[in-house]
Amino acid sequence: MKSSIQARYDLSKPNVQLLGALFAVSAASIGFEIMLTRYFAIASWSEYGYWVISIVMVGLALPFAYLNARSGGVSMKVFVGIMLGVSFVLLNNVFRHLGLLGNWTPWIVAATPGALYLALSLAAFGWLVRFR
Repeated sequence: MKSSIQARYDLSKPNVQLLGALFAVSAASIGFEIMLTRYFAIASWSEYGYWVISIVMVGLALPFAYLNARSGGVSMKVFVGIMLGVSFVLLNNVFRHLGLLGNWTPWIVAATPGALYLALSLAAFGWLVRFR
């Protein structure tokens, strides 16, 4: 006599739907593991880049330090400096997410925002030294 499970499902034949679902779950879990690996690789390279970020922030502050405070507009200079720092943090987070989605090289994802803002700070400082 057959049990209720054997009556419902014929266990002597392979169940194609069950195998398809099992394949989909395994493919999804492998994809999730790959995504986690990319996330932690980007996070680890970002940890290595924190000393570069410190240098970039000092470089961004240099043009504001050489401006004459007596000429007025100090609050505007402070506001622009704060907005540059906030935009750096925003760009850094956007690059992390884009690098994760786009399968970019982790060290490039971690280094690009710092390199962009370092170039911006050097250009601002060069302009300040040359024209002021």
